Amino acid sequence: MASTEFITARYPDAEMPRTQTKGEALTRVRDFLPDGSLSRIREVGGDFSQWRREHESIQRLEDRMSKMGVGPKLVVQRQRDREMLSIREITTEPDLGAAPGIEEIHYYVWEGHEVRSGGLWLCRFIDGTRSVSKHGYLSSAWKGAAEDIFVTQGGMTALVGVAEDIVSHTKSGQLNAATVIVDHDIWTPSDGWHVYSGIQHFHVHVDVPGGSACRP
Repeated sequence: MASTEFITARYPDAEMPRTQTKGEALTRVRDFLPDGSLSRIREVGGDFSQWRREHESIQRLEDRMSKMGVGPKLVVQRQRDREMLSIREITTEPDLGAAPGIEEIHYYVWEGHEVRSGGLWLCRFIDGTRSVSKHGYLSSAWKGAAEDIFVTQGGMTALVGVAEDIVSHTKSGQLNAATVIVDHDIWTPSDGWHVYSGIQHFHVHVDVPGGSACRP
């Protein structure tokens, strides 16, 4: 496995993300941005930068990808049709020090599934809102009350299997998930599985109770 992996996908989520090297991810960005076109970049939870020529945007993305780490998601938008592509770093070994309940879920999932992490702690707003993501919850002892989980094979079927495994072990009292989201579905202890009104999830989002919101 490469020491650093990235995923790229059309944004808002519209496809299973591709696991790639940094070079392969940048190749997809180059294919996405025609020569001489205008584009702009933002980090999810933030605002777009100014429009720039494609070669400037690619250079900025390459620089950002070299040091962004696991957690942030970058979005590049081309001006001509406003289509967007996301880029995100993933890992098998994320930085922990998160909420104990999330770490318990993490260790359980990593023991039984071939997965990657999109990060646990990141102080940011939920995209398009001014509500802090559960990734940005913390206490005096830990940072991060959520994790985004990706699979490298098996597609949506494998993702749903991970989500259902977390829910099953929460119901039995072995884990303590507060929210699980995958595909078009969301699970909470009070309502069980029901339709998720947000964008389709091509990863498993799981969060746990506790902590307080950071200040982005």
